Amino acid sequence: AVVSTQSTAMRYPDVTAEGSLKNRTTVCAGYANLFKALCDVAGVKAVYISGYSKGHQFNKTLPLEQQMRHAWNAFKANGHWYLLEITWAAGHMDMERQLFVRQHSDF
Repeated sequence: AVVSTQSTAMRYPDVTAEGSLKNRTTVCAGYANLFKALCDVAGVKAVYISGYSKGHQFNKTLPLEQQMRHAWNAFKANGHWYLLEITWAAGHMDMERQLFVRQHSDF
């Protein structure tokens, strides 16, 4: 789920790869850190990317600086770089019930 930095600090205090595994719950930063750590162990070149997305809670009337921060990865395979959005592939937010629904998606 994509949440603000302030709520991330309150609800998910440890978004490291280790913390995400230990707590069994995380947000985009935790997913991206975990993917990067796994790539490091496997010898795959990967980077952590932080920025903004037009995903959950995006509001086109707000300036970029007031949008939700997001994190994802890029990795190199067969000489080419690919973007990977592992958080959104894990599920989606059910806004009516205010919960994250775990549901794999290749989108």
